[in-house]
Amino acid sequence: MYALAQDLGAEVDAILRGLDRRDRICEQLRRAVDSVILNIAEGAGHYGPGRKVALYQIAHGSATECIAALTRLDRRRPTRATRAARRTANMICIMLTGLIRMQSDRRQA
Repeated sequence: MYALAQDLGAEVDAILRGLDRRDRICEQLRRAVDSVILNIAEGAGHYGPGRKVALYQIAHGSATECIAALTRLDRRRPTRATRAARRTANMICIMLTGLIRMQSDRRQA
């Protein structure tokens, strides 16, 4: 999943290359994708399920934020790249949901 998050980062970087970096949506998307990558990495480094779940939840929220920002950009100027990045972000959300549930079940056991 971390590799997929890095792929999302590269996709977002490519999309943003042709856009005004001062645009608030572009700035927010850049921060959100960084949050996805960094929180997945940090969560993977924790052994305690409580902290791991919290970091994965933050990453999930940031991934859904990426989806919203990419949708906004796609509505302004539809491209295959924004749709592909949305699919990548959606896959990350699905994977994170599974990890969050698994770790939450471990905490309760």
